[in-house]
Amino acid sequence: MSWDMVLVSESDLGDSEYHFNATSMEPVKNAMAALRMTVPVAEPRWPRATDFGLRALDIAHLDESDPDLPQAVREFFAADSRVREWSPESPAGIPSYKIGGTNDNWLVTPEEVRRALAAYDSADQLAREEAVGGVPGWEGWISFLRTAAEHGGFRVE
Repeated sequence: MSWDMVLVSESDLGDSEYHFNATSMEPVKNAMAALRMTVPVAEPRWPRATDFGLRALDIAHLDESDPDLPQAVREFFAADSRVREWSPESPAGIPSYKIGGTNDNWLVTPEEVRRALAAYDSADQLAREEAVGGVPGWEGWISFLRTAAEHGGFRVE
């Protein structure tokens, strides 16, 4: 499995993407948890096709951007987007389910990123060394997060 973190808004400051594979994600995810950059938050409930009077087969191959979709399908896609874009009202960091779990096009909001960076920046040197020691690419990841905080956050694809 792999994850592409993609800035919501383009940046002229460097790459607009950061890539993880299964090997590189685990130590980053663990370091972020140890530094309280991620927070345990329950994943929102995904809409079910049946909630909209549909079957999964009815929507499996449809294009969300098609303007001629039936109303029930448009409502299903809107509910699906709300789940992907949901954020706690006052996030304490990045919800842990958005990092290193699925790559369901989660939106990690600028506020979630700023809170994660505040946790990182406020950690004492020893805590940082213990959590991050030997994590490949950590400084690049932090740089990406700092850019994402100012460019609409990022999507986890």
